[in-house]
Amino acid sequence: MAQCCLVTSISIGVLLIVGGAILAGIDVGSKIVDEELQKQLVLSLDSPVFSQWMNPPPPIYMQYWLFNVTNPEVVVNGGKPKVEQIGPFTYRLYQPRIDVAFFTNDTVSYKYNHTLVFEREMSVHDDDLVITQLNAPLVTIDSLLKSVPSWAASVAAEISVALSDSDLFVKHTVHEFLFGYEDPIFKLVHTFLHVLHIDFPPRFGFFYGFNNSDDGTYLVNTGRSDISQTNILHKFNGNKSLSYWTSEAANMINGTDGVFMPPKINRSETLYIFNTDVCRSLYLVFEKDTNVRNVDTMRFHLPGDVFANVTTNPANAGFCVPADECLDTGVLNIGPCKQGAPVVVSSPHFYLGAKKYIDAIDGISPNKEEHSTYLDLEPMTGVVFAAMKRLQLNIHLQSSKTFSQMENLNDLIFPVLWLNESEVIDKNSANQFKSKVVVLVRFAHGLPYIILGVGLLVALVTSGLIARKCTWASISCPLLNTETGFRSLAWSFFYHLFVVHIKY
Repeated sequence: MAQCCLVTSISIGVLLIVGGAILAGIDVGSKIVDEELQKQLVLSLDSPVFSQWMNPPPPIYMQYWLFNVTNPEVVVNGGKPKVEQIGPFTYRLYQPRIDVAFFTNDTVSYKYNHTLVFEREMSVHDDDLVITQLNAPLVTIDSLLKSVPSWAASVAAEISVALSDSDLFVKHTVHEFLFGYEDPIFKLVHTFLHVLHIDFPPRFGFFYGFNNSDDGTYLVNTGRSDISQTNILHKFNGNKSLSYWTSEAANMINGTDGVFMPPKINRSETLYIFNTDVCRSLYLVFEKDTNVRNVDTMRFHLPGDVFANVTTNPANAGFCVPADECLDTGVLNIGPCKQGAPVVVSSPHFYLGAKKYIDAIDGISPNKEEHSTYLDLEPMTGVVFAAMKRLQLNIHLQSSKTFSQMENLNDLIFPVLWLNESEVIDKNSANQFKSKVVVLVRFAHGLPYIILGVGLLVALVTSGLIARKCTWASISCPLLNTETGFRSLAWSFFYHLFVVHIKY
């Protein structure tokens, strides 16, 4: 009887070895992980991550650096501007999803509600600090007056006369520059246009109206039918494409909203993000492997080709408006989506931009560490573990005969401020990820080798016992002495392993 048990044990060991090898060969670990990703990452009311999707737990900070102009008189007389960067002024950004609606075609619509709360301990100063900056309302009105229709010419003339002696540079607090102040220029235009039943705000701020607002309605794929399409945009504000740019490709709405990516990312991918701040889809490419909170991640960064000139990247010709008026490398005119305002965006300090933009301003010093944009993604789930989304706002400054202080100006891309939307996953969320996701993945991928190892151990131990006890010729086991008995044991084992437990 003892001999029979030993032979049975070594047979089971061999079957475990074969079973483990088969499971490794068919990559059953990946299948288990894929099935779990489908359960966890699909966007639905019963998804385990639905509450986190509605209100992501990692803190997001909006940090602003403003450029204080130290020689405004020199600039007015045609000299080179000199600026000093002041910041950061940090605000905690809360942006829960609101107005969520699921549809039967595997899509879901939502908005982001933006709320900013000032974080004094993370800021260089209170945001009541007064600085000197370009009078953006004046430059904006000058730009708009150049393109007014003939029926509004008389109104434009009156506005020009009223504003002819306005200062090109003004002083306001950081908070006012960011979120609004009552500007006499905008107030005057508001009064004129109100008579014509045209809505125009009496206040100005670079982010006026941002707080407690949303940037539009997103419609994205839930991933229910295809997990690789999770969070991919279908429409924005009910439209499948934009209308600001001069080519079909430039107007395409590609990628996700940037909060998280579809799962199973690889290094050769190009990741697209639709960004409402720049009114277009941007793309990121793999840069290097990283590690955040002891979790392996991949860094995807914004390459120089995104804002390259048309000579370097002909595809960017679609972002020239009008079609034959293209700026040089590193900047993008977003006036078409900002009601014609002369707003130009770039990376901070014109990082990766044309040398002429950097050299035109004293106080500009670009470097990769502080001014590049990147996402650190956990590739299996697509979760953003760290993000630095950096953007600079500039005003295209040109000479004008309309206003006296603009007559002698050089043609400049004038920096106003830059921002960093930063996010690093909190320790609690990272620990939960490691304890739930990483452990599952390691177990799933290690399962075939665990079975293989157990089989080897059983076979080796049993073989050792048999070698010590007797020779193979003396062993007698009725169960294994017949072909039918061996097949019965093998079928029983494989049925239990594949059908009952593994289901593959």
